[in-house]
Amino acid sequence: MYFSRVSIDAKSADPEDLVALLKGDVYNVHQIIWRLFPEDQEAKRDFLFRREVANGWPFFYLVSERKPQPLSGLVRVESKTYQPKLHNGQQLAFSLRINPVITKKAADGKKRYRHDIVMNAKHSLKASSISQMDCSAGELQHTVGIKWLGERAEKLGFGFDPENVRIYGYQQHRFTSKKQKDKIQFSVLDYNGLLMVTESDRFYRTLMKGIGRAKAFGCGLMLVRRV
Repeated sequence: MYFSRVSIDAKSADPEDLVALLKGDVYNVHQIIWRLFPEDQEAKRDFLFRREVANGWPFFYLVSERKPQPLSGLVRVESKTYQPKLHNGQQLAFSLRINPVITKKAADGKKRYRHDIVMNAKHSLKASSISQMDCSAGELQHTVGIKWLGERAEKLGFGFDPENVRIYGYQQHRFTSKKQKDKIQFSVLDYNGLLMVTESDRFYRTLMKGIGRAKAFGCGLMLVRRV
């Protein structure tokens, strides 16, 4: 596996690609990241990435099975092998951007649909006697976000204290695939905090394979560092 930092070569970048990267257009960014792996056009996605911004300029963290190649006139790539040393009981700081959804049955009891956890919680509040004024947007995001991650943490090989986790940055993305003309929509939440490794082999797979859905659009990559 490789861990890479992908940064923009602003002086010679194609204007259209540069605009897509600066705007954070998730579909075009997705296509540009794919271009870092040119040797096998039929390969399935074997990477995770995350968009960040520093001093007004976007850059990307990337974890991949194949070593990414720079795109002349667009982005530079700095890569190193990635094989984190993990052990049970290890405490790590983490940062995570996920697409948190739950699956619910339709009224007919047959079909199942995925629901954005924040919007699902808002709809539940409307249907109850609880006023949304009694629960701020930040409190709602934290409550449902902690519950979502907490229900999955054990299988992913870690645990955490909710008091040591901050949740923010809720956004909804909607766009249409240029090739298939399909309408795509997903939401994201950002997490920062502390965790403890409870099962190192499972957690290693989590770092390599990611968490949740919408991984092709910059979700799921967990960044960790020692504390």
